[in-house]
This record gives sequence, C-alpha cells and structure tokens, in this order.
Amino acid sequence: MLLHRNYGNYLNHDLNILKRLIKKAFKKERDDKLWQVWLVLFDKMREDNYISFEDYKRQIDIEVTESNKTIEELFEMAEQIKKADLRR
Repeated sequence: MLLHRNYGNYLNHDLNILKRLIKKAFKKERDDKLWQVWLVLFDKMREDNYISFEDYKRQIDIEVTESNKTIEELFEMAEQIKKADLRR
C-alpha cells in the first residue's frame, strides 16, 4: 500500500500518457489507410466528382472511441476471445 501511495500518481500519469499515445497511433494508422483509399479514388475522379482528402475524411467520420472499461476488464475480454479462437 505504501508503494501505491508513493507512486500511484506517477502510474496514473504514465497510463494517461500511454493512452494518449495509443489513441494518436490509431488515428495516424487510420489516416494512412484512408489516404491509400482516397488515392485509389482520386485516380478515378473527374472535375465534377472531385473530393478533397480532408472532405473525404470528414465524410467517412470514423472516430476511435474511448472505453470506460478497466485494464483488467480489457484483459479478461482478450482472454475470452483467445479461448474462443483456440476452440475453433
């Protein structure tokens, strides 16, 4: 308990930083994938159906959603998925 009192705030701070980094990485990966799709579409666009990449991203409107689940709940869900996959 003493360890948690002394380092608990640092752990929460580090987890918040990690959460922001993961969210940023997912957003970057999503943007990269959208860019690749948009490039394929761009090749087929004409002046009358052109859409900018930024407009395309807004149109797709995919957002990474935050979960209110604890880390333990997420690990439990992962274990259940893993067990279900191994049964196949």
